[in-house]
Amino acid sequence: MYRFFMAWNQAQKFRDVRDRIDSYLWIYPLISHIDTRYFLSGLYGRAHTSVSIQPQGSEKEQESFTGHASPDYRTQGSASDDNGIESVQVRTVPETFSVEQKHIGCENAQVLPKRRHRFRWLVLRDTSTPEPILGLIGPEQTGFTFFKFCQLAASTNSFSSNNMIGRGGYGTVYKGVLPDGVHIAIRICHGEHVSSQPGRLEFENEVQITPKLQHANILKLLGCCIEGDNRILVYEYMPRGSLHFLIDELKAGVSLAWPKRFQIIEGIAQGAVYLHQHSRLRVVHGDLKPSNILLDCDMTPRIIDFGLAQVLSSDKNEKDTFRVAGTLYYLEPEFCRTAIISTKSDVYSFGVICLEIITAQHASFSPEGQSLVVYAWELWSSERATEVIDPSLRVKPGISKILRCIQIALLCVQENRADRPTMSDILMFLKCDSMTLPVPRRPEDPCKLWGSAARRPEDPCDSDSAGRTSYSSIGWMSEELEGR
Repeated sequence: MYRFFMAWNQAQKFRDVRDRIDSYLWIYPLISHIDTRYFLSGLYGRAHTSVSIQPQGSEKEQESFTGHASPDYRTQGSASDDNGIESVQVRTVPETFSVEQKHIGCENAQVLPKRRHRFRWLVLRDTSTPEPILGLIGPEQTGFTFFKFCQLAASTNSFSSNNMIGRGGYGTVYKGVLPDGVHIAIRICHGEHVSSQPGRLEFENEVQITPKLQHANILKLLGCCIEGDNRILVYEYMPRGSLHFLIDELKAGVSLAWPKRFQIIEGIAQGAVYLHQHSRLRVVHGDLKPSNILLDCDMTPRIIDFGLAQVLSSDKNEKDTFRVAGTLYYLEPEFCRTAIISTKSDVYSFGVICLEIITAQHASFSPEGQSLVVYAWELWSSERATEVIDPSLRVKPGISKILRCIQIALLCVQENRADRPTMSDILMFLKCDSMTLPVPRRPEDPCKLWGSAARRPEDPCDSDSAGRTSYSSIGWMSEELEGR
């Protein structure tokens, strides 16, 4: 009984300590923005009677006052380099010392010579420094720049409307030119993507994951800007725009040869294989779609937007996200029902994108009231797959290669997650025409899925009702899609 009582007493002490720490954490954000230097010096003056204010007089020994601008008291240098505090001269005498003030309103400031300030952690901090984001990226990360707002404003002619290349639900995008001539795309996050918790998490996710990815098929995040309420991302500029815009052009009758289309399909597969197996982080993109795939001058695809990406442990292939977020028609059925994301979730999205490239139709294309994936499967199962191919490709040689890619895409969109191949298998199927492909099973219609008891996106930022930001041939465009 005695031991039980002593254990309970010790546990109560730990709870008291925890409560005190919590109270400090609550009050620290408030007092860390208050300039308490002179108030605390007044407390020192009352606590130490041996220190008092003397009239100004001649000084023989002077030293610069910097104790409140740094945790450690320094006897050399000037405080003008720290937080804009002007230098204050002090002199030491046997019992008292005087302070010569050069800053109006600081007449009561007193300093104890050669003594560390017990309240030195209350100094005014510079809130523009991105310490939390720097902690997410890691000090070892190279090639990532923290831009100043004035730098980005200068590169866009003060964010002129002539430099605005798009606007969407996630923010406004401008084209900028750095002093060294590098063209950049500047995405300014606004609205709920700055104020809401999911929006802030997406921004942190983008900044934390993207700089660690180095691959020819991943768009490089050059840096960010965090000043006040501004949350800005800076990317490479892709003049050819997004795959979404390219599909619009193909749908309108613009011709693109099959080798170029196959190059895009293979490049997306290589980027996904890198994310799933070869990158420093094992990443599931979670929102793979044409508007998140940009094209460079050589039609090489670049995957962007890792706001919804999930990092998997090395021994796991799936993860419970506790919420459904993504874009309708690209979300796999099992993820919609369980909120458990997997590498096979990206496989499903890749299959939809592959069908879009071949058919020159968007995933929302629904002839006979069916989605594109179901429509393509029914034509393929009835040996009429050529009818789903873009008319500009039907008369071209090499139709067997296109039919093989349709079968690979249908393998990716099968309803059962276990039936789908991995991205490594898909890349092998694309490269080796002699490999025999399995027979794909019927996919689930996403239109019926969302009309059932499936879990819909629960957060405002998961919806594209206001328009989701994507890339166009001249930059970023607003894409009206249901879902995220």
